[in-house]
Amino acid sequence: MEQALDVQRQIGVGIGIPYWSAKLAAAHALNGNDATARKLLADSIGRSKVRTEGAWLAERLRLAGDVHACGGRKKEARLHYETALKTAAAQGANLWERRARQALAAL
Repeated sequence: MEQALDVQRQIGVGIGIPYWSAKLAAAHALNGNDATARKLLADSIGRSKVRTEGAWLAERLRLAGDVHACGGRKKEARLHYETALKTAAAQGANLWERRARQALAAL
């Protein structure tokens, strides 16, 4: 996944990079690579401010919550899950809303 993201960046493809960066961050967090996960997460969330990939914003926020939860940062995880829930509800994104709600309940 890292190689694919690097290739996309090199050729100038921007669509999907923030989402897949967040997915990769969550995978690193699950494997105990917190520093790498947080770096990828910052890239994922930061890119959303310069690109218009709002369709996946709620899911990226939920994945950010997962990274923080894996790192033992429950306060930050809760904040991201709650923001993901509000974002998904505002977008009418039922799947993302349900996933954020489940993550918040599991916290």
